[in-house]
Amino acid sequence: MSESEEKIVLLPLNEIRPAPFNLTLIGPHEEDMLREEMRLESKGLEKIDPILVRRLTPEEVERTKDRYPYAKYEVVDGHTRLRLAQECGWTRIRARVIDATWDEALEIAYRKNKERGTIDPLKEAQFFKYLVQDKKTSTQEVAERFQMKVEEVRRILARAIHDREARKTILEYEMYDYGKPIPGSILEAIAAAPSEKQPILAKAVVEGRLKPSEAEAAKEAILQGAPLEEAVKIAKSKPKSKPRKKPEVAPKPEMLPTPTEMLSEEKPETYEVAPLPAGELEEITCPKCGAKAKIDWAARRVIWE
Repeated sequence: MSESEEKIVLLPLNEIRPAPFNLTLIGPHEEDMLREEMRLESKGLEKIDPILVRRLTPEEVERTKDRYPYAKYEVVDGHTRLRLAQECGWTRIRARVIDATWDEALEIAYRKNKERGTIDPLKEAQFFKYLVQDKKTSTQEVAERFQMKVEEVRRILARAIHDREARKTILEYEMYDYGKPIPGSILEAIAAAPSEKQPILAKAVVEGRLKPSEAEAAKEAILQGAPLEEAVKIAKSKPKSKPRKKPEVAPKPEMLPTPTEMLSEEKPETYEVAPLPAGELEEITCPKCGAKAKIDWAARRVIWE
């Protein structure tokens, strides 16, 4: 049965547990708007989009019964709605229930967040790393599965930060302080550093609110043994590269119209004049360019000098 065909049911909140790996990153402003909608009586329980959950297997229920003793379902999509429902004091929430494995649910969650543009670059990198390293999926297979180019998959994998402490620093900063994803180029700089240097570099990025070029400078300083504060200071004092000026191009000389163009563009006023004697030519001068010509009225032609 497809997700769209699943019946919407009301589930007790205490029967739903969050997934241990949530790909979503929602900004503070968007979260505040959702919170207000959920608090409004005109919106509330019946108006908010249902979350998507999967049924837990008996083995999965057993593994987490100490922390979630009543859990029967796990969130696939809708972690923020679940958290805000708990915050608002709800006891139930509307949900669609599907039967899916952990890997299937993870892929569904990735696709949904990717479509909405709410996916966290760091979590995306960790997900791709899980597919490549743990599930032995080739980069070509990942690219084909998600309609990407292999080069794009490799760029995403380059953001995968190995050190757990460094990842936690980045994710907490994004969620509580920064409110938006840290640029991929900064994640690449952290991921490219040795694992033991990643925590201090992540803290330098967060505490100094470093830009991509500054993150690279901080990384070089840390690799040379600089402590946190000094690395941030060095990064901030790095001369800003000035934008390259476009070479000045001399203006093109104004092109005067040729006599033929001039005669075709403008039709001069006509006057009744007495014809010249046969064989005699009338001399004229162009008022725009000064070109001179002779008119052979008998032959009906213009001879330009």
